[in-house]
Amino acid sequence: MIKLIKLFIVLVLIAPPLQANPIFGSRIVAKVNGSIVTAGDVIDRMQLIIASNKIKDSFELRQKILPMVMKGLIDEKIQIQAAASESIRVREEEITNAKLRMVNSADVTPDTVDDFFKEKGVPINSLEQQIRAGVSWGKYVGIKYRESDFREAEDVENIIARLSKEEGVQQKHLYEMFSFDSNELEEKRKNIKNNFVQTSKEVSKTPSASRGGEIGWVRLEDLEKHLKEASKDLSEKEVSSVIKSDEGYHVLFVQGMRTLELPDEDKREEWRQSLEEALRKKNLTALSKHLMNKHRRNVHLEVKF
Repeated sequence: MIKLIKLFIVLVLIAPPLQANPIFGSRIVAKVNGSIVTAGDVIDRMQLIIASNKIKDSFELRQKILPMVMKGLIDEKIQIQAAASESIRVREEEITNAKLRMVNSADVTPDTVDDFFKEKGVPINSLEQQIRAGVSWGKYVGIKYRESDFREAEDVENIIARLSKEEGVQQKHLYEMFSFDSNELEEKRKNIKNNFVQTSKEVSKTPSASRGGEIGWVRLEDLEKHLKEASKDLSEKEVSSVIKSDEGYHVLFVQGMRTLELPDEDKREEWRQSLEEALRKKNLTALSKHLMNKHRRNVHLEVKF
């Protein structure tokens, strides 16, 4: 069994010459509640990550991202299956619009967006599967959210009461660079030359990349543990070292600092509404994680390599 696993890993790591091999590409490497993941799926997703993040392909990189790729493909199967249980479908128009948002260029149209990605070396089928899973899962979580007992309006009142007691607390305006390649990120960090936002736009492929990786104004206690520890001692205009997380590698930049102050009375209602919307997004994120963990626990998974 160990030999078979090692053989599969080696084949995937030297995948580019094998992409034209239909026999290898159709080989089943996992079943998720009966839905198959093939070696071709794994190869294409590796290429998607490498091309999208503009990182140098290497044996070591493929070895590093292989577990993450397998986990991502399995999760996508789970998400699509969960959505199907609620008769959720994703229209082709939704997938096209998602691709256009990723490109974020007026020069790219629905008719040319696939050509844009192909020129970058991005496998279209893998990209579309990733988008389909994300959109369908978002709709599924939305349904479960409406069935839940979240009450943001009531919770906002509690938040306002707490914030009233925390006036004067320091906040930091954070930006982030993200990559799967720690060496690339370290090299970029050393050569930022006071232009973190532009560098982040070029390097990162997170949803916030178009904004230069902006996280926004946050209190330290609102950050995930690895980011909190890295940013707590950063001063204004200071850049962090490379931070490792389960998702990849991060570098933080403190654009500004301020102390918490509540808005004047004439702006309280607008502020209240923005708090309610932020809380709704937070609840959706928490519910998504909860549902994903629940489905993972109940999945029937067969790994065949």
